[in-house]
Amino acid sequence: MDNRAFAAEIYAFLKDNDSVGRFDGIPETDSLEEIEGILTDPQMIGDTIEIIEEIADVLDDHQYYITDVEPILNRLRGIQKGLEAEQSRRMVADTGYEVKHAIRMGDREILLAVNMNDPDGNLYSRR
Repeated sequence: MDNRAFAAEIYAFLKDNDSVGRFDGIPETDSLEEIEGILTDPQMIGDTIEIIEEIADVLDDHQYYITDVEPILNRLRGIQKGLEAEQSRRMVADTGYEVKHAIRMGDREILLAVNMNDPDGNLYSRR
């Protein structure tokens, strides 16, 4: 499922369970664009998870939670985890090399760094 389709699923859930009219007067396309933007930011995904969990706490239908809410929460958590992992990658300056292993020896550090997209085919750093 792409981000637009998932954003539409989140939007439908939030709109269906919107008791205060947050979506009244806002075009669906604007809401979908905003939700797609949220899907690129781990912190905002965390905030969205909290909102959905608060809504779910009010719901009395356990089956609805299992079939509709829980899959959304699980997917959001997966996206959040992936984004956090991507942000935590250690890179060697602006070279495109990602540090896979590092060993400190005295005042120096020896790195095993990989760039799978190196245009010259040099996958491993030679520094």
